[in-house]
Amino acid sequence: MIRFLLVSLLVLLGYPKNLLAQSPVQLDSLLTHEKTLSDGSEKIKTLTFIGFNYSRTSPELAKYYYKKAIEIGERIEENTSTSTVYSQIANFYNTLGETDSVEYFLQKARIKAEKANNNNSWATYYQNRTLINKKQKKYEEAISYGKESLKYCLALGKKSNIAGAYLNLGSCYVGTKNFETAADYYYKALKIFEEIKNENGKAFSYNNLGNVYKELNQHNEAIKYAKLSLGLKQKLNDEAGMSTSYMLISENYHMLKNYKSALEYLNKSIGLQKKLKNKYELVNSYQLQGRIFRGMMDTVQAIKSYNPAITIANKLQNTKLVNELQTEKLILTPVHKISDNTTQNIETNLNLSKETNDINTQMHNLEYLTQFYHKTGNYRKAFNYQSEFYQLKDQLYGSEVLQKIKARERNYELEKKEAAIKYLEKDKELKENQLQKQRIGIYASVGSILFILIIASLLFNQNKIIQEKKRLQEMEAMRHNIAGDLHDDIGSTLSSIQIISSLASDQCKQNKNLQHSINQIQELSDKVASGLQEIVWSVNPANDKLNAIVPHLHKLAADVLGANEIAFKFKENIADLHKEMTPQQRKDLVMIFKEALNNTRKYSGTERVDIQIKQTAQLIALHIKDYGCGFCTQTVNRGNGLSNMERRAREINAELAVHSKPGKGTFLSLKIPLS
Repeated sequence: MIRFLLVSLLVLLGYPKNLLAQSPVQLDSLLTHEKTLSDGSEKIKTLTFIGFNYSRTSPELAKYYYKKAIEIGERIEENTSTSTVYSQIANFYNTLGETDSVEYFLQKARIKAEKANNNNSWATYYQNRTLINKKQKKYEEAISYGKESLKYCLALGKKSNIAGAYLNLGSCYVGTKNFETAADYYYKALKIFEEIKNENGKAFSYNNLGNVYKELNQHNEAIKYAKLSLGLKQKLNDEAGMSTSYMLISENYHMLKNYKSALEYLNKSIGLQKKLKNKYELVNSYQLQGRIFRGMMDTVQAIKSYNPAITIANKLQNTKLVNELQTEKLILTPVHKISDNTTQNIETNLNLSKETNDINTQMHNLEYLTQFYHKTGNYRKAFNYQSEFYQLKDQLYGSEVLQKIKARERNYELEKKEAAIKYLEKDKELKENQLQKQRIGIYASVGSILFILIIASLLFNQNKIIQEKKRLQEMEAMRHNIAGDLHDDIGSTLSSIQIISSLASDQCKQNKNLQHSINQIQELSDKVASGLQEIVWSVNPANDKLNAIVPHLHKLAADVLGANEIAFKFKENIADLHKEMTPQQRKDLVMIFKEALNNTRKYSGTERVDIQIKQTAQLIALHIKDYGCGFCTQTVNRGNGLSNMERRAREINAELAVHSKPGKGTFLSLKIPLS
């Protein structure tokens, strides 16, 4: 997004739009053009734009042309364009991580802006201040500067710059976790970019909306918007924008626990960031890489990822970012290696973050302190910090915020459709008027009737589509809410029971009967928590696709068979990972799979199991083969297990077959038709 906003700032300067639109910009022609110009505002603008283009590929050449532009501006005492050069140099040094130079050039830019005292100069100055503070994660300051920039952009009346200011403000609000306000700014920007047919701006808007949905744990929705952005960025050959979209897709696959895809997209992003020498983005990428390896339980690789992130953040002199990274790294460190001073420092940082209303730092510190005190057996403190964490999380990610953003999205889509209908009506009306002038009598009557029928048909179909979409959205929102309520409300309560029972168990070791009862409470709460996780998974519509179902089956196999030291091989051959199953199909597939594995574990005596799941366009097939004692299918007592599997298969029109002979093992086949 920064590249788009900087180009917008150059438009503010009045640089020719036909050159700004070139991709890549023809630097040779710019360099030739610069030599023909005499010292003045036009030459300063041209040198600034040359420096801007070199800033992504050759920092030394960028510094040369920026310096040349400043020398001319100071010599002829020109203020407007020179103020922009100083602002842009400050942004350039901020990106390079040379923070000592940033404030110096910003001060120079302000002095020139005060002398020029026009909307162009102030819009440019405040826009760059916003970008710099946002990059440094000083979001409250960034919002203040962003509002000033928006005020001057509105005064100028240039739509592309107004949209750019909206985007920038939205990103700042995401940093403060105010997602509702952020989404509102993003949709305002997107509406303008649609009007002026600006593909680059649309790409940034889609990417930013993806960020909002990521923060609200709507990861499939976030991936959808990120891929829309990526497609436009690839057409525009915008490597910086592509890098941002790759990283956003990676973050969401990480949250969906699809670690293979997460690393695939992250590696693409890191490759581009190294090429572009973007230090802040590299820090974020290494941080995400550490989180992915942490999710994969690969502590060694996770720590290796955090180390370069901390090194770069120290060079950037960003204390806040360094503390955040070190806290995440500490979660991976064995308890006995963590000093008391370290934990006390984190508690101090927590109190400071509360005073400054730094939500990100609060959540990171609360998460670490909960895990640390739970590991060290201080369950009361763990419970207190965990309660505070959930309270803050509920405040930020509550369903009310998501519903408001979804409503804003629906309104935006509805406005687009209504505008398209109005455009269509107007177009048809003009054509009808032309026909009425050329024809008389019967021809005019027939044309009018056809026109009315077409409009009526369009309105009828449009209304039908809107109502159907509204009904589906309401159902999906209800499933999301149910899953969220079960996970957050009941899940946090169970977690509290587990912690309290652990605390009670430690306090009554002398009373064996009481300790036995408490242990039973722990076992039952663990069982209920496990069952709750299954219910939340089955209710959540994010798991309707095969890319969520197949990993879940793999995990179930590991839980059931691995716990009993039964070796298994899980083979998958899925043609379309985005293919959806109905909630009933998904539920019955999982239940049949679990029943089959439990029967194998209990009765077969096998030492290994082969599992295969494959999918074609019209069918998904599951095969389970064990090498145990087998049984006679004609004489076996079918009991509830086999009967339940057969009943579930009938309910989803699936074909279930069980083949077994004594001493020959058992083979189960399930074929489910896909719509």
